[in-house]
Amino acid sequence: MIWGPPGIGKSSIVGQIAQEYDMDFVDVRLSQLAPTDLRGLPIAEDGISKWYSPEFLARGGKGILFLDELNIAPPAMQGVVQHL
Repeated sequence: MIWGPPGIGKSSIVGQIAQEYDMDFVDVRLSQLAPTDLRGLPIAEDGISKWYSPEFLARGGKGILFLDELNIAPPAMQGVVQHL
């Protein structure tokens, strides 16, 4: 968890670290998403619920998923993040 006032470069620092270690970097602004944007959409497959995950989430490799603005995201979104 990185704390600090807006505009001091928290995202930039994490992005630079990802670049230094040759990792993918995904910066997600949680306050601008709905829960289904992060959780994905449910589908039924052979009687089992599965989820189509969002396109911006990595499927492999190494990287950093930076979940920004958690403190100002709606409560429903905060709950989804806790399930990650």
